[in-house]
This record gives sequence, C-alpha cells and structure tokens, in this order.
Amino acid sequence: MNIRQKIALMIVNLLLVVELCLGMYYGSKDPENLTPIFLKFFFGLMIPTFIIGRIIVRRLLRSKVPDGSADVPSSTEAMPEPDAPPKPYSGQDYYKNVQAKVFANQPADLEQATKKRKLAGRVAVFFIIILFISLLDSCIARFSQPINVVHILRGTSTEINGPLEGKIKNVKELIYVSSSDLVKLSIDSIYSGFWVGGTEWSGRVTVSPDIEPGDYQLTVKPKEQVTQKPPLVLLIKVYKDPLALQKSSTSFIKRYSGISPWGVMAVVFSLTVLTFFVVFKLSKKIEYLMAKGGDAEVYWIKQGEAAYKIAFALGTKHGIKPGSHLTLFNEKGRPVGDVEVQKASETDSFATVGVDSEVRIGYIVSIKN
Repeated sequence: MNIRQKIALMIVNLLLVVELCLGMYYGSKDPENLTPIFLKFFFGLMIPTFIIGRIIVRRLLRSKVPDGSADVPSSTEAMPEPDAPPKPYSGQDYYKNVQAKVFANQPADLEQATKKRKLAGRVAVFFIIILFISLLDSCIARFSQPINVVHILRGTSTEINGPLEGKIKNVKELIYVSSSDLVKLSIDSIYSGFWVGGTEWSGRVTVSPDIEPGDYQLTVKPKEQVTQKPPLVLLIKVYKDPLALQKSSTSFIKRYSGISPWGVMAVVFSLTVLTFFVVFKLSKKIEYLMAKGGDAEVYWIKQGEAAYKIAFALGTKHGIKPGSHLTLFNEKGRPVGDVEVQKASETDSFATVGVDSEVRIGYIVSIKN
C-alpha cells in the first residue's frame, strides 16, 4: 500500500468518525428516538463512504501507472510472468553481517523531510485519539443524561421537547403545569416522531432570574385526557451561576474545562485534516527527493508463480528501462534481492524479484549497487 492509499484510508476513517459524531448530534436533538435516528443517519452515510473510499483507494494504485503508454500495462494484472524466476540474491550472504551504508549519507533535505513526516504522522495519531476520546465522552454524557432532565441557568431559556400520548393535532389542545410560576413554557409545535412514529411537542422553557436554584417540575398534557397513561414529568434543574451549571455536566470534558466535547471535536477535526495535508505534501516531497537520488519505495506487491511482482516510482526519466537490474534494500538499508524491470513508464516501473528474496511494502528499490 503506497502513501497515497494510506492517506486515503486515514481520510475515510476520519469521515466515519465525523459521521458518527453527526449521527449522535442529530439523535440527541430527539432523545426519545435517539437510537433509530442515529442508526438511520450513520448507516445512511457510512455505506456510501465505504463504497467511495474503496473505489478511491483502488484508483490511487492505478493512478501510479500513466495512461497511453504502449510500454506500460493499463493495470498491474497485465504484467507478464517471467519465463524463469530471477536468481536468488547472490549477495545476501555476503552482506548478512555487514552494516550497509547505502542510506547512511542521505541528503539533508530528504532526512529532514522524513523526520518531519514521521512527526506529523504521530501528531495525526494523537489528534485522532483526542477525537475518539471526545466522541466517547459525548456519547457517555448523552446516555448518562435522563431524557426528562433539563439543566438550565436562571434568567435564561432553552429548547426542549417531549412525547405525547394520543392524537394531538394542535398546540391549543395542550396545557402545561409547572411547580413554580417562575418556570414558564411556550409550546411551539407538534410533530410526528422520527422514524418510529408517535407524537411529540417542542417548545422553549424560560426561567426567571429571580428564581431560587433547585429542582422544579414541568408537565405537558392534553386539555382533555385521551389515555390512561400519565404524561412525562420534566425535571428542571436550575443553577445560580455558569460554574455551577458546568460542574453538573455529565460530560467529563465540559465539567472540568467548560468546553463542549462537540467543540473539541470540531477543533481537533480541523487540526487533523491540516495534519493529513502536511503528511501528504511531505510524502510527495520525499518521493521526489528519493527518485532524484535513484531510490523509490515499493508500493505494490503480488506473488506470482515464478517470482514476486512489484511496482515502484522510478521510470524512464530516471534511466530505467525494461531489462534493467536494480537492487532491493530493506528498511535497515541491507540488500535483500535483485530486481529485474519488466515494464517501465516515464515515472513508474513494474519488475520481478525472486521468490527466495524478502519483499515488503516500503522496501527501497535503488539504482545504486
């Protein structure tokens, strides 16, 4: 898997996290139907994301091969099997106990770019961890919060909703009962519950600045009783100042920092996208600098009957042509095999390596002997 595919997979995973967050966000707007809303929203986005992501990852592999070249197969499957497997690497025993120095004298800009990419990758992983922690904290906070409890600061108002029993078509058919005259409710609309049906009301509760902090009850019910089931009683918890309201939060992040976990996710998501962009730019720079020095990473491998097939980003403009023999090095810079080029375009080549040689994604093919 080449670096472009890895970045594409990271972006797809990040999109899935965002879709998970959005599903939870929209589900929390209707606590009564949180689960069906979440499942419908999340899976509705997740399935096409997987399909599109798979297509993009496959095309990123094929995009390494220029179109329109008679010398280069249109896909990796078109490379012919060699008549005979390449000979096992004869120099492997010679170099077994020798410290290879092929990459010891890398250009300073290449070494610096490699270190920066590694650091950026670690930062991206850190941001993703924070993103998952924020999402987990938000989910725990949402499910730890009873659906009939409303936290509010005195002198403020907030939107609330609740279920209704029976067929209610107009807000004029409803009344509310409050345990305090300083807690008032305005019912704005009646609507059908998302996906699972049922009737719900939505409105805005307003708390007077003169009210004493504490717990108050609020009940919404039809003017005429239509069912024997008692209406849902809302518990309005009033706090005297923002700090007291913050300390009551079921979210660990908000309780100790005052920042909503959704806000943390929004900021960290932006930073993660920026970090991915930095990794991508550095990867392109590293690929260019390596090719300039006659080196390239193996980005595709397939085991054939007679030999391994590999692809790497060195082509005719680097002096490569069909029949060229190159050297394969592992991550420690030790020679591990001979590479014989079968097909070459301007920027990329397909080659074979003996089945007795060690080959992995990320190993280096080098013009240097």
